[in-house]
Amino acid sequence: MVDAAQLKELRRLTNASLSDCKRALDESNNDLFAAAVSMLTENDVHALKSSMMVRSSAGQSIKDPVTESERELIGALESHFIAQRTRPVNVGFLFETTSLFLADSQFRGAVIDSASETLRAVWRAMSSHSTDGSSPQAETVETPKAICTVVTMPDPQSVWECDFIVLMHPRRRFILSSSARVIAVYKRTKHPDRGVANIEEMAGQGDNVRPVRRWIHENAVFTPTGLAQLVFDGQLREVT
Repeated sequence: MVDAAQLKELRRLTNASLSDCKRALDESNNDLFAAAVSMLTENDVHALKSSMMVRSSAGQSIKDPVTESERELIGALESHFIAQRTRPVNVGFLFETTSLFLADSQFRGAVIDSASETLRAVWRAMSSHSTDGSSPQAETVETPKAICTVVTMPDPQSVWECDFIVLMHPRRRFILSSSARVIAVYKRTKHPDRGVANIEEMAGQGDNVRPVRRWIHENAVFTPTGLAQLVFDGQLREVT
């Protein structure tokens, strides 16, 4: 027998008819995740995540606040489509670079000394079986608040692949110090130079790399200097 709460949630996610949702749940033995996977495409899940981020940034004051179960389900769907449908080298490069940059001071030094060469070596190590000849471009810039290496990724083949990676180097001034940070930036606009962006701060090592904070920016500037200053911009809306 189909669970009424799961039927309601599946219909909300898919906007499909009750009969289609009931059939999908029947065929998946009442597994909501499996039913959702059978009915949704990668673009559908991307749209659901974007909508969830906007609602999350509004907090609990809206009529339809984001629930923890919804967050977990969309996170699981996102992970499924990342594993199944994206180019592994792009996503893998973000995770590997995050792990190395946060944990290895020698790697951070190599990035400062020779950004493009160091990061392309990581890319080549991960893309040895890829026929795509493109590779990331990197530039280190200094702003009043940070020294950042901004990585411009090859054109993504999937909505789940980031467009830029901002590597924020540790910095010490007087008695104050900062830690290394990794920021992934996803363009959500057709304009090449500025527009809406989803932003994630990455953390962890090895297989435990994951986003730990998320923001939305309605008018991000997609230049190295603009990206280096992005997390300090007062227009950021944090997604909780």
